Amino acid sequence: MLIVLATTLAVGSRGIPAQNSQITLSLARPDWVSAESFSSVGSMRVLSSGMVLAADEKELEVQLLNAAGMTVRQIGRKGSGPSEYSRPTTLIALPKDSTLLIDRDARRYLIIDPRGVITKTEPFPAAMGAFVDVMVGADPAGHLLFGNKLVSRLDESDGQQPIGRWTRGADTFETVSMFQAEAPGAHPVDLKTPGYKEFASKTREVFAAVDDWVTGASGRIAIIHANPYCVEWVETNGQRTTGSVVPLTRVPVTELDKKLYEPKGPPYIRNYAKLKSPFLSDGAVVDDRDNVWVPRSEAARFKNRRWDVFNATGKLRGTVLVPNGRMLKVINATHVYVRYTDADGLQWIERYPR
Repeated sequence: MLIVLATTLAVGSRGIPAQNSQITLSLARPDWVSAESFSSVGSMRVLSSGMVLAADEKELEVQLLNAAGMTVRQIGRKGSGPSEYSRPTTLIALPKDSTLLIDRDARRYLIIDPRGVITKTEPFPAAMGAFVDVMVGADPAGHLLFGNKLVSRLDESDGQQPIGRWTRGADTFETVSMFQAEAPGAHPVDLKTPGYKEFASKTREVFAAVDDWVTGASGRIAIIHANPYCVEWVETNGQRTTGSVVPLTRVPVTELDKKLYEPKGPPYIRNYAKLKSPFLSDGAVVDDRDNVWVPRSEAARFKNRRWDVFNATGKLRGTVLVPNGRMLKVINATHVYVRYTDADGLQWIERYPR
């Protein structure tokens, strides 16, 4: 499959990366497929050498692959000591080709050097609270950007949540922007738990139309709005630019969607929205040119997923199709790295030329 998106982009003067006139995505034949499978690749990081770090959230491992997709070794190990982790989740690119690994359950982070060696283990300050779970990226100076975009409890009446910036070693952090974590006026709903009538947690509806946000190497923040569907860029100086609204028809939530989400049902214990969000939460990718690749919501058992590509000013450049079972994870100047889930549920990393 070969899809080419042609566009012309005028480059501004606010630090927006220069862009090529075309985006080309080919998923016809990978350069390589990882030599070994994974159980659940939650996060990936590609080093300048072409080596790949992959965090397997189910196996509780971080693996180092060489530039040909062969497994080199496991980095660190499960444990509570230095150079060990309880639950490795997010890999974040830092300056000088180093990487920050979030150890969520231990509420700390580890620093991995360009050779794939853990050099430091540090705790997060208590003031970070639940934000340890939602570290998203870092700016060019290495300050961490975070925000409770996976919030399940509605604490504010307007549904707004902060995007924060934290300097490692500091006890406090600053708010750099806000985003809509819940629809204005929304109310949390009960999670129905059979046999536990005294317990009812408050949570958002499954498939709810809420905002998402991502950041790239430039440190700029792209807020992906669900209603209306558009991309808003927040510059490092706080200036905001919103792209045009993308018209769409929302996908209905069906009984099959509920069954796929809760295989043991019916009865279902979750509450579901009537219409799906325009896009998948926590799935967008920012490439090396500050293009934002957003995976659209599709009907159950779809053949191809649409990925909308927005440029560095929020303008929709076009849409590409990615086969079911594949998710774009990293897009750099030369390659696209994809997580492929096979019929047995095993996951593989694929690299395609860009």
